[in-house]
Amino acid sequence: SGLQVINAIVKQNLRFLESLCFIGALPSICQKTHCTEPLSVRREAASFIGLLMAKCHSDHGVLDLFISSNGIKALVELLRPTKLSVPADAPWTDHKPLIIVGLEATAHLLG
Repeated sequence: SGLQVINAIVKQNLRFLESLCFIGALPSICQKTHCTEPLSVRREAASFIGLLMAKCHSDHGVLDLFISSNGIKALVELLRPTKLSVPADAPWTDHKPLIIVGLEATAHLLG
């Protein structure tokens, strides 16, 4: 998917990550955390957010962009189970990476 390619690039290039934030990609990526998105898409969006928080945690401009792009809502969505094709009693282990990113990103924002 497109998010996989973006994540592969931003892992190697911090400037590309920052550029994506400044050109307005954050709102689209944050929307991909919604619980109605497929789990694989949500994982890629969570990966991007995790990279963003890890690499740009001291850049207040990027963090402000994240917050203004419904970033807080995206973090809350990461804590919710995926609704598509996942039974209500499915194990949380499938969602554990999303939950960890959501909690760690929240800690970065509050810290």
